[in-house]
Amino acid sequence: MSEIRIFLAHSPNSRDICIRHPLFCHVAAGSSLWKQQVPREMVKDNTGEHISQKNRSYCELTVQYWAWKNAQADYYGFCHYRRYFSFAPRPLPEEDCGCPVFPYLSPRFQTKLCMDAETIRRRVEGKDFLIAKGIP
Repeated sequence: MSEIRIFLAHSPNSRDICIRHPLFCHVAAGSSLWKQQVPREMVKDNTGEHISQKNRSYCELTVQYWAWKNAQADYYGFCHYRRYFSFAPRPLPEEDCGCPVFPYLSPRFQTKLCMDAETIRRRVEGKDFLIAKGIP
């Protein structure tokens, strides 16, 4: 079985949004610059080899750099704490912004997005890469 890790970049104002999921790794983006304490559920991007202090210029890319240099996986995924991938077999209804919108990622909405570990594994394994649909 392949090691799949999806890294969720968090900013300081997202401290309370950590979804428990076996494939997710919540990372405090730019944690070198955070004034408040980083929640226990999050990994800091200022450990090992990192560019955390450059977060004001590179934003979520500090998390990608950290994962590249410090995490081991067969498949790496990256998303934002408010923007998740849908692994649903068909597109979901979209709002005017061009995306499905949910008030928060409840278990019901996780089911709609087909975010269970086995579905993600089936969609990811054997692919070279996956990319999200562009927003018009």
